[in-house]
Amino acid sequence: MGSAPNTAATAKSQPDHPAVQGFMQMLGVFLDTLVICTATASIIILSGVVDPNVEQEGIQLTQLALSQYVGDLGVIFVAIAIFFFSFTSIIANYSYGESNLEFISGAKNAKVMIMIFRFMVLGMVFVGAVASNMELR
Repeated sequence: MGSAPNTAATAKSQPDHPAVQGFMQMLGVFLDTLVICTATASIIILSGVVDPNVEQEGIQLTQLALSQYVGDLGVIFVAIAIFFFSFTSIIANYSYGESNLEFISGAKNAKVMIMIFRFMVLGMVFVGAVASNMELR
């Protein structure tokens, strides 16, 4: 979702040196992109479930591939992992948005703006939960 710059901007590293912060951000990108994405791709490729005649993609493909190794437990594991990833992503990005809104609006309008922001976030979470296969053009 692109929240890594927000996190890096507010972090305090010990010792207080910019290079330490840079190394920590590089570690996050390394773990997320290289380790997790490569492990997921390896599980899918090595499982043998990829069929060019059947349209398979995303989470369903990952669940199908993992179920080849650990059975139905793989489907449940991926569903739970995605739930927690989604939930924590919504909470973290809401927190970033609220703190940014407090900074931009100042002390006078902060309470009103934050309440409006909260309703907007709840509305977007609702739309995201009930929308099915929305295609953006």
